[in-house]
Amino acid sequence: MHVAAINLQHLLLCEIRRQAGDASAADLSRLLGVNLRTAQRVTAGDHLLRVDEIVELAALFGDSVLGAIPRRAIELFPEAYRSYLGAWRAGTREIPAFARPSVPGTIIWATPCADLSRWLGNELQAGRIGLVNEWVVAHHLAELLADTEIPSSLITLTKPAVSPVGWLRLDVLTRIPTRLTLGYLLDPIEDPLIALRNILSAFYEVLSHDGQRVVALLCLGHRMTGQLRVHVPDLAVALPGDTVTIRFQAAGQLGVPAAKESGAADLALTVEAFAIGNPGVHVLAVSVGKIT
Repeated sequence: MHVAAINLQHLLLCEIRRQAGDASAADLSRLLGVNLRTAQRVTAGDHLLRVDEIVELAALFGDSVLGAIPRRAIELFPEAYRSYLGAWRAGTREIPAFARPSVPGTIIWATPCADLSRWLGNELQAGRIGLVNEWVVAHHLAELLADTEIPSSLITLTKPAVSPVGWLRLDVLTRIPTRLTLGYLLDPIEDPLIALRNILSAFYEVLSHDGQRVVALLCLGHRMTGQLRVHVPDLAVALPGDTVTIRFQAAGQLGVPAAKESGAADLALTVEAFAIGNPGVHVLAVSVGKIT
């Protein structure tokens, strides 16, 4: 309840500052008849105003001070804290207690893929796609995941020392940690075949991360979608839940270095979700595994 009380005091002082301009602790000390140290502690939130002091402020600054008091109990709590109140509701005769929201076990990809596809399609139609790159997509994705109760503080973004243009890695601390490889491959693509080789190389690279769920999120334009249809047709037409096998021999023929190594595994790609935006933006999320 202390958080709500401090927030209420903050709202009252904000209204006073709005009326009085840059009112200082010295002004508050004079108005309330308290010593300067107490006034400084009030403005810092270290000392709570008494009821009689709130009444004095209302008398001094008018009804708008009382108007700053929220009309709903939930609004007494700062917005950033409300998600920590869980199922608590005002009027149930229970004192609320803060509890950290449970983090989902895994990422459910259907909504983020659809939103990301729609957003990229809008940026393309509006002529802003030239201002978008993999870093911008990662930022937008973090906002989308926050809407699914995965706070951005649980997402770590890293860029490998050597990686093709358009690729990033994210570690997402869901209950089952997720290693996410993000590929931003919208048109124009200078060499689609090399870009396809980079996709398969990225799949092989993340296979080594034991103990983590490995997901690749691909943002594809017309040219890369066409490459999938030609070289990995099963993946191009797969539905969520389908698992597609890419033999290491096929990956090797496309020039994927890891597929040419001794003991190279076949890839097992399970489609988590996909969405096709307008115009021609294809967002695909696949879990990456191997067939041993």
